[in-house]
Amino acid sequence: MDPKTLPGSEKSYDYVSVAAANSAVQKHCKALPAVSIPLQDALHRVLAETVVASHPFPPFRASIKDGYAIRAADGPGIRKIIGNAWAGPACGFTVTTGTAAYITTGGALPEGADAVVGVEQTQLLEEGKKVLISVEIRPGAEIRPIGADIPQDEVVVEAGQRIGASDIGILATIGKKTVRVHQTPEVWVISTGNELKDETQVVASDFRDGQICDCNRPMLIAAARAEGANVTDGGIVTDSEAGLLQALRSAITGGADVIVTSGGVSMGDRDYVKPVFESLSSSFGGAVHFGRVLMKPGKPFTFATLHIPVQLHAPSMGGRTVLLFGLPGNPVSALVTSQLICLPALRTLSGLVSPMLRRVWVTTEQDLPMDPVRPEYHRARVQWDRSSGLGGSLLARSTGNQISSRLLSMKGADVLMEVPQGSGKIPKGSQVSALLINGLEHMEQLYTPEVPTPILPNGVPWTAGGMSTTVSSPSSAPAVVSALPEAVKVQCEAFAFSKLVQHLQLRTDVQNIDQMTLAGFCRNCLAKWYAAGAHAQGLDLPYDTACEMVYGMPYKSWKSQYQTPSTPEQLAQYEANKHLFAKHPESSKANLSVPLLSTTASTLPEAIKVQCEAFAFSKLVQHLQIRSDVQNMDQMILAGFCRNCLAKWYAAGARAQGLDLPYDLACEQVYGMPYKNWKSQYQTPSTPEKMAKYEANKQYFAKHDEAVDSSLVAISARVVSVPSTGAVNAAAGLGLHSDVCSSNAGLADTTPKVASLPSPAVSLGSRVPLRASILTVSDRASAGAYPDLSGPEVVRCLHNFNESQGQPWNLSILTMKVVPDELETIQEILAEWASPSHQCNVVITTGGTGFSRRDVTPEATQPLLQRTAHGVMTMVQQECSKVEPMAALSRGVAGVCNQTFMVNLPGRPKAVQESLMVLMPMLTRIVQDIND
Repeated sequence: MDPKTLPGSEKSYDYVSVAAANSAVQKHCKALPAVSIPLQDALHRVLAETVVASHPFPPFRASIKDGYAIRAADGPGIRKIIGNAWAGPACGFTVTTGTAAYITTGGALPEGADAVVGVEQTQLLEEGKKVLISVEIRPGAEIRPIGADIPQDEVVVEAGQRIGASDIGILATIGKKTVRVHQTPEVWVISTGNELKDETQVVASDFRDGQICDCNRPMLIAAARAEGANVTDGGIVTDSEAGLLQALRSAITGGADVIVTSGGVSMGDRDYVKPVFESLSSSFGGAVHFGRVLMKPGKPFTFATLHIPVQLHAPSMGGRTVLLFGLPGNPVSALVTSQLICLPALRTLSGLVSPMLRRVWVTTEQDLPMDPVRPEYHRARVQWDRSSGLGGSLLARSTGNQISSRLLSMKGADVLMEVPQGSGKIPKGSQVSALLINGLEHMEQLYTPEVPTPILPNGVPWTAGGMSTTVSSPSSAPAVVSALPEAVKVQCEAFAFSKLVQHLQLRTDVQNIDQMTLAGFCRNCLAKWYAAGAHAQGLDLPYDTACEMVYGMPYKSWKSQYQTPSTPEQLAQYEANKHLFAKHPESSKANLSVPLLSTTASTLPEAIKVQCEAFAFSKLVQHLQIRSDVQNMDQMILAGFCRNCLAKWYAAGARAQGLDLPYDLACEQVYGMPYKNWKSQYQTPSTPEKMAKYEANKQYFAKHDEAVDSSLVAISARVVSVPSTGAVNAAAGLGLHSDVCSSNAGLADTTPKVASLPSPAVSLGSRVPLRASILTVSDRASAGAYPDLSGPEVVRCLHNFNESQGQPWNLSILTMKVVPDELETIQEILAEWASPSHQCNVVITTGGTGFSRRDVTPEATQPLLQRTAHGVMTMVQQECSKVEPMAALSRGVAGVCNQTFMVNLPGRPKAVQESLMVLMPMLTRIVQDIND
């Protein structure tokens, strides 16, 4: 039925949907101007500007616990206590070899100290003059570095956010005395009706004379004040056109941004709101935008705007738009329309960027009758029902009789269930979307204009014409999973795939085939790229042999054991789609300038395996960015992508669509069965050796954390250790690869090679203390436009080289920092790190070595160098130019400042790898010479 021609409706106004009504209102809403207020007055106000930290916090190295500040290099033993470093002003003394200082939680670390040992690991001697350190302590232990809690220039509170108690604390932490917030809207609330009496003036006899207490006005005032608005009580106006017009004019001249009336908007002969709104709109150049909304309750809701000229009252009150809301007189209708349309408008005026109600899915506890003409907003209480399985679900219980005069139906209501128009009932146990109106205000997703279709207990979406015969869910799937509309599934899947690509670019814990296989990546791709990696190294590795390297068995055997679809439906889907995955089209074999060796898995050198695996992983990331044949969940599962990641991002995608999908249910969407069942069927390692390797490594794959913690790189980034020496061993330790298959990397005669590297300059028999600090110079990385990849790459390369060479270094990473391309900032940090108090003997910078105007790292470094090392940079450029001719364009410098060796590397992670391949064998000798 056409809503514009519904029987009994007013002829002058067409029906609009709730979504259209909200769209019309929001179009006329704009955040009010900003003002500065003291921080202590900012609670619940909306921030008008994004706040960033002007300095790091903590601003000094701070102790995490009560204990003793020491030099970690001294090791266990007895120390002389030289003083106390209590929380407060700096102590002013220096911790030297053989000494310690008592320090309290939050105390600033004394100069010379690089670690804290807790009091529980110590024993006082000689009446407290000395202390026994009983454990080995690593540098940096129990210390919060500068900026550990809040880095400098970190965004701490974003514009458009309502300020809460924690935000007040954060803003106070960074020293904000005042904040810029949006003005709060001025709201006038007016009730109309001859029958109404103010609750403060009513007497018992009034009830016998046809009078009632006005409940709408105090209720709507309370609702507006709860949103932070400044509210003026406009009183009660009798049913007279002149009286209403005068009340509205008083509100306008009184500076109202929003005027809310209740009553007088329906079809009665004494309902004057619409005519008065029309009269005012004509006078002030505004408009009545709609006068009826297709909803129950609240049909006669009316919205108009007025454009107030400057000269009407005062310049400060002129030149503005006033919003007029005419709410129905029935109290439930007034409050429901206020929740759905008026309050979101107040939030927008207050500056909130997310003004709409949040939506969740609920399970109905009883049958829900449907109205044949209008969709209904059914009031309900919700509770968490653990008995529904799969972690539970929200169970919605109706508040009883839903007649629009019964305000008790709003008492305790948590949600407005969105019941579509139709005949009959939505049966008990169905999935229905609902809008949160009571608490839970911090849920992430927005109320969207379209109302999703309810899902019946058998998983079939309800339609106006009856049950859908085209959409159904598998009998094994729980009802709540089937509640996901198809359009939302598409969004979830697209979101999951995009996040997978981003995630792979940050993964440092997947550097070899075992790790990639355990993480569940696309094995067809891995096998192909494994073979391509072999080609890049000058070896002709057949695809079938590459498959055995990846799968640990012939591909057909693995597929029959681990990837055969488990249901007839999945098998049919697989057969229909498998042509998309038989081959992943990409460039064919490279034209190599050297002959290829024929080899098998058993003869493939270990060093080459490492390079093949690293090559495969890098190509996998590149490949995913251009895959057009993997666009939905079925295709991703068939291609064998990491299902743990997909499930997590599937749930995140659901949240982005306004649905609270538990992780367990997301897993079932991805796996087609509970995760534990799938894992036992399809991913259990197939041999005792693989099982042992899985048990030894599975801790790294329990969760795939996207943020890379540099302190864990030493564990998570290790690759196969190769016990030989020289160039191949160095490359193996790094896990390096050729960037393109068509490069000239290949064979000299018949010997595989990866690069021409200098041999280690000295014997690596003794452990040399190598204490490194790493500075990434990048405007965009420092601003958060993309993550720092080159800094973690330096850490990974150092640790891998150290492991592959039998640990010639006692390696510690003291500091990692990302800064913009600012000469003074770079120079200040380098000077600090080269000071004796920092205890750093190697500083590696990445980025800022090119020819652009912002590339100033060499200029910042050169003045600090007391002895330059031209030969080191010449060697690095010569060797790197054999792999990448453009390496000669890097302007990096190297040399010694005090007792610290400094070197500038390019910013690209691949260039960092190539440079460190050449540099690392020389670092041992450099550090030894500096120490001498």
